[in-house]
Formats: sequence, C-alpha cells, structure tokens
Amino acid sequence: MAAARTGQDARVDKERCHSRMKIKLISPKWEKLPFQTPFNLAPLGLTTLAGLFPEEWEVTLQDENVEELDLSDSPDLVCVSTLLTAQAPRGYLIADAYRSRGVKVLIGGIHASLMPEEAKEHADAVIACEAEKVWNRLEKDIVAGTLKGIYRARSFPGLHAVRHARRDLLKRNLYEFKGIQMFDLVEATRGCTYACYPCCVPKLRGTNQRFRPVSDVIEEIRSIPNDKIFIVDNCLRQSREHQIEFFTALKDLHKVWVAHPISDDDDILKLAKESGAWYIYQAIDRISDTIRDRIRKFHDFGIGVEGTILLGRDNHDTSFFKRMVDFLLEMEVEIAEFTILTPFPNVGLFKRLQKSGRIIHTDWAKYNTANAVFRPKLMTPEQLEEGYRWSWETFYGENPQKARMAALHIRAMSDLASRKSKI
Repeated sequence: MAAARTGQDARVDKERCHSRMKIKLISPKWEKLPFQTPFNLAPLGLTTLAGLFPEEWEVTLQDENVEELDLSDSPDLVCVSTLLTAQAPRGYLIADAYRSRGVKVLIGGIHASLMPEEAKEHADAVIACEAEKVWNRLEKDIVAGTLKGIYRARSFPGLHAVRHARRDLLKRNLYEFKGIQMFDLVEATRGCTYACYPCCVPKLRGTNQRFRPVSDVIEEIRSIPNDKIFIVDNCLRQSREHQIEFFTALKDLHKVWVAHPISDDDDILKLAKESGAWYIYQAIDRISDTIRDRIRKFHDFGIGVEGTILLGRDNHDTSFFKRMVDFLLEMEVEIAEFTILTPFPNVGLFKRLQKSGRIIHTDWAKYNTANAVFRPKLMTPEQLEEGYRWSWETFYGENPQKARMAALHIRAMSDLASRKSKI
C-alpha cells in the first residue's frame, strides 16, 4: 500500500509540476540594415511556438529588439530563437548566461536548423526541424527534465497541427513606428517547389507546398486587432487554386495585406486587390522584360511593389548598381530594399564558396545582408559594399524612404476606408 501511495504521490507531483511550468521565449537583438528605416516586426516563430505549450503553463516573451532583456530570472525553460543567422552570436550569449545558472535552454530557428551541432554547444536541446513534428516527444522531455540533444524529423508535419500565434504575449505598443502599428505576421503555407538562388527553404521546409486550412488561417487573421497583415509565406504563386480560395476568403475581413510573390495573371490580381493587397515583395536580381512586365501588371491593378534587390551575384560587376537603380526608378517601384548576397550557412551556395576559398569569415553577426562576407567574382568585397551604400542613397536621394513609406501607407488606408464604406 505504501508503495502504491508513493507512486500515486509521484504522479500527482508530476502533474502539479506540469501545471506550473514557466517558459520564457527570447528573440535576440541583431544589427539591422543601416540604411533601412528602423522598425520592428513581432516575432511570428516564437508566438507560434508558444501556441504549442499547454494552456496552464506560464509563458512569457521578451524581444530584445524592442525592449531591454532581463537575464536575472530563473524560468523552467528558456527558448531562444535564431531565426536569422545574425541573431546567433547574441542568442548563444543569452543561452550561456542562463545555463551558467542551471536554467535549461532550448534553441530553434533557421540558423539552429542549419547548424544544429553548433547551437547544441550552447543549449540543452535544439529544434532542427518544424516544431510541430516533434512536439509530443519534446513536451514530455521538458516535463521530465530529460531534454535529449538535437530534435530532428524525417518528414514534415501536416499544417492542421499549426496553432494560432500567441499574440497576447506581445507588447503591441512596442511594434509601432511613428505611432503607426506595424504589420502582424501570418503564415498560410510552408514549403516551396522553386529552388531560387540562394534560398534555404527547400532544405528546411521541403520542395512541396503544404497548406494550412484556409478557414483556420482566416479565423486567425480575423482575431488580430490590426488592419495590416504580412503574409510571410515564401511564395504564394505556387498554387493558383489556393490563391483563389484564400484571397476570396480574405475579402470579407476588410484588411490590407502584403506578401511575397503572387501570380500575375489578371484574375488573381483582380481578386488580390479586392481582398486588400497593398504591395508585393518582388525579388529583383537582374533586369529583364519578365520582371518589367510583372511590375507593370501589379501597378495596373493598383498594387504597390517593394523590390528586394540582391547584390553580388557572379554576373554582377560594378556597373550593375547604376543599371539596377535606373531600372527601379524607371519602373517607379514604390520601395526598394538592397541587400548584399549572404549565403546561408551549411547550404549549397555556402559550401561552394567555402570550397573555392571565397568565404571571408564566419562572424555570424555580420551575416545580416549589409556586409560582404565572401569575395565576389567580378568586383572586390569593398566595391560590393560601396555599391550597396550607393544604391540605397541614390534610389532614395530625391524621394526619401520615409516619404515613400508614408505615401504607400496613406494609399492603403484610403483603399481600406473605401472598401469598408461599401459594407
């Protein structure tokens, strides 16, 4: 009987421990692009992860990019995000500080998935896959205090398992710029059939597009107290059928949204505009009639364009900067973001550059797309960095970035007000 009571007491203690678990989520600070208007977007990865924890657990979130980080507390588990490679060094310092006091640390994110053995040197466990796939096992190990190194998966989860992001954990007033609430981030799909240079998505998320149920995504967006939504999927244009279903459902929400590439056929663009498409991110690493026609089509339907410009490819010489800026100004692209080609660690491009001796260093903090971390083929690293600076300054020379952003925002809010007036 005594043994039975002891076993029962142990189970009760375990359940009480389970209900009292304190979890702290941390987004480490990283060096932003020096020429970009300073603003911060709330971390979607951590808030989505938070949705997986049991409701009775106490979960808090600190984003070091918008608030001072408190390292003096002692939660049961600290989860550090290395979404970006540039966050990794700071993330490791944070992890080391907690572990030195006996606090368990879990590290995840893109960089940790690409470099899990490195991340494991600073953590009790590393998530090197999509968390939903290993969550049942991971949660049990958290409760038992038996975190087991690197958590990997051989396949990808169905996206019905994705929980709504815990936006209640956010200090929303910290994600404003000039008093304007920034976007809320939402994910509708994962995976990509394209193998775009130099993307790591096929390696990390698979080469097939997977879909969250549209009704679930719409329910999540409906619950967000923000008119502005950023659909963070790498490429919506992979499925025409999904775009039609998704954009049709979005129409009833009366939001404005931005996204990465969508299809540029008339039916999709008409539906996108009617559902609140504000502007689209368009990758531009070359000047071509295809890109020119796509930008014109977006504009014809009243959809803005933010050009994301990749500098430093092997076919780019020092004349490329002027030719690209002239092209962007000719096409009247509303916003441009210039970035220096920065290979993802442990992915094909990085390995090729490393093998040929072209990687300059692996100071991950400098892998923020504002520094030349490799030797370009047709110019020097210094010329690449100078061309990068010249591109930002010249494109925004006569029409500053803040003015362009303000004009784009005013247009979007006017369109939204017009749509709401028709309800």
